[in-house]
Amino acid sequence: MTTYPEFVRRSVSFVLIALAVIAAVLLVTRIYPILILGLLSWIIAVGLSTPINYLRRKGLGRGVATLVTFALSLVALGLFIRLLLPALVVQVDDLISQLPSAGELAVESYDSLRTSSEALASLLPEFTVEDYRELLDTTIDRSSINFTAVAGSALPLIADVGGFLANILLNLFLIFFLTLYFTLDPLVYYRMIIAVIPAEREKRALEVLEQIRQTVVLWVGSMVLEVTITAVLVAFALGVILRVPNAIALGVLAGLGNIVPYVGYWAALIPIVIFAAAVGGPLTAILSFVFYFVIGIVEANIILPANLGNSLKLPAALILLSQGIAATLLGFWGVLLAVPILAIISTLVRELIVFDALGKRGRVPHIRETPEGELLLEDVPNDSPDAISGQETPLTEDEDDLPRDDKDATA
Repeated sequence: MTTYPEFVRRSVSFVLIALAVIAAVLLVTRIYPILILGLLSWIIAVGLSTPINYLRRKGLGRGVATLVTFALSLVALGLFIRLLLPALVVQVDDLISQLPSAGELAVESYDSLRTSSEALASLLPEFTVEDYRELLDTTIDRSSINFTAVAGSALPLIADVGGFLANILLNLFLIFFLTLYFTLDPLVYYRMIIAVIPAEREKRALEVLEQIRQTVVLWVGSMVLEVTITAVLVAFALGVILRVPNAIALGVLAGLGNIVPYVGYWAALIPIVIFAAAVGGPLTAILSFVFYFVIGIVEANIILPANLGNSLKLPAALILLSQGIAATLLGFWGVLLAVPILAIISTLVRELIVFDALGKRGRVPHIRETPEGELLLEDVPNDSPDAISGQETPLTEDEDDLPRDDKDATA
């Protein structure tokens, strides 16, 4: 039987815990932009660890390797700004100015194709140039600017623009220096995490941390490859083969679309098809779609698996759902970081819940559906390739920087 003092103690403890949780949630909601910038900086730092460790294997110290990597990154950025950015800016400006007329030409090509035969006329919906112009005029009317109101609020508007630019510069400043500090001495932060783990769980915590790091490395590597390969191949196919104008801008747009899986991929296709149809008609539009689709297939099924393997597999529906949730909660940064956040969460669930809590390491249940629609559970043998996952690799890349006790702890 619970005594009155015990009841009071438990009640007070419950209230204090509830208040602490509420305070923590409120604090996170206020500082989450800084936390997101910190996560982005750490992801960039983990991605940069690949060239840094390559230089370390060549005999350079971590500090020198880090500075060389940052210097090479700045040189690459400078070359991009000097050689490609002017042409890219001009082509993006042309892209924006020519988009309405290109859309009209694409609609004309579509209408000509539709009216070329009775079969197509019965299958394809009617959409003429007049419909397109009416839609465009309606959109312009709805988005027209009240210049009197703008003139009356010129100073607040300028202040808002100045604040926006200052916020961007501050964010870039924080990202740069946070990334630099995370890269120069990452073990300081990993030791802080391990320090709050019970002694008997330190090794396992380090293994989970390494799994998360390897997941992030895979994501960064895949993003760099996808953006580069897609941009180069799409620009080459459109500019050299199909002679579509503004090919560099369209290629860069297609490459950047890969940062946001599925949504960005298909969104980048829209201006490509519009400009291809405006230049060469329906045939060029179809060829541009085919080239774009084939490039995506080759990249996803040949180039990326050959260079990165198939370790980073996430279901498409889960990615789209995570993007929607992240966009709602975190805005732009949520869309950008939805996939790495999902990959980190899936790694934690696999390692801590599936493997540790449920004891299912080496047991991969497979579910198949019979022709009658019944779901059946099948177990994969432990020696099956599908059962080999979640390898436990300790953090060894920085062993030379560890004290003797830390080396023994990671052995």
